Amino acid sequence: MEGVQLITRNKWGARRPKETTPLPVSQAQGCAIHYSASGSPLEHHDCAPAVRAIQRFHMDVRGWNDIAYSWIGCRHGYIFRGRELGVRTAANGTNHANSRFYAYCFLGRDNVNRRDVTPEAKNTLLHLLVWLNRQIPGPMQVCPHSRFTATSCPGDELRAVLAATGWRCKE
Repeated sequence: MEGVQLITRNKWGARRPKETTPLPVSQAQGCAIHYSASGSPLEHHDCAPAVRAIQRFHMDVRGWNDIAYSWIGCRHGYIFRGRELGVRTAANGTNHANSRFYAYCFLGRDNVNRRDVTPEAKNTLLHLLVWLNRQIPGPMQVCPHSRFTATSCPGDELRAVLAATGWRCKE
């Protein structure tokens, strides 16, 4: 993944998934964009514990097989690998969306007058999307989480980033 500082599952201390369900790249239509709705860690050394906490919540409270997201980005310009490429997500709110879209989650929330999505985070997200676009056959869609379910996620800050990418959501 060129241009992306990738933190592998092993490096962030991920638990093994209970099981996986495929989402073949040949069937993927794009990526849904989320935010964690929790504080954006100010220091990078706090990001891996935040990702582990999300995984713990998803597996132990929600009963899901793994962390719901394919990738998790932080304000420091790193991407944490969640579910592998080719693995179905659990993040998008509907079975239809989960069976067609991978999921990126930004560690942060959308508060008034708060700018969690730093230039480094924007750049890394764009590099991830360019890479993913090369993997997916056909035109890639990039959709806000709210396209699939009633939510304010991913917030206005990330919506502005999405609008500037040129990728659209047709679903």
